[in-house]
Amino acid sequence: MKDNQITNHFHNHPVVPSIIDTINDDKKGKILIEGLSGSSRAMVLSQVFHKTQTTHVAIVPEKEDAAYFYNDLV
Repeated sequence: MKDNQITNHFHNHPVVPSIIDTINDDKKGKILIEGLSGSSRAMVLSQVFHKTQTTHVAIVPEKEDAAYFYNDLV
């Protein structure tokens, strides 16, 4: 992902470090992130993916929504 003004906004968001700390503390647990809409889900998770060294699985219930989510990540 290229760095730009939008990705920097999410990079500096105060919630991202707390998500990363939670993942680093409990690598086998599940995290439910609510309250995000549209592409913000992909933006937050892309920052988490880049800053952690573990495998992640994002579950999106609908096939079409999963395709949009994937395109946002890419």
